Amino acid sequence: MKAQGLIMEKDGDVSRLGELWGQSLEAGDLDRVVALYAEGAIFLPTFYRIAVERYEVEDYFASLLKSEGLRVMIDECHVQELAPDLVSLAGLYTFSFLRNDERIELPARFTFLFRKFDSGWKIITHHSSECPAR
Repeated sequence: MKAQGLIMEKDGDVSRLGELWGQSLEAGDLDRVVALYAEGAIFLPTFYRIAVERYEVEDYFASLLKSEGLRVMIDECHVQELAPDLVSLAGLYTFSFLRNDERIELPARFTFLFRKFDSGWKIITHHSSECPAR
């Protein structure tokens, strides 16, 4: 599979879209992360209020990317092809970061809605929330 941002070849595995998001986040490149979101995307992040404006998405990730040792691991991902240009991914991921030299893990759940534009796959809706305690 060849990927440039979220532009994938016809034979690309759409389940990898979530992994590409995680890799972009771990790379720490704010512009690269924000570019994954379509104009007008709706984002309900784990640690923030709803973000519907591009600058809000950018502000959220600018803050999150300051977390020392930030990592995200997709633990489980389920894919639904809703249309040839519309895919839903839902599952579980774990954010981790360093605080006082200790790795903190935060399990969360997610839903992404990706739409394929002429420029490639973009996130149009993203919901993330901390997993409830068992």
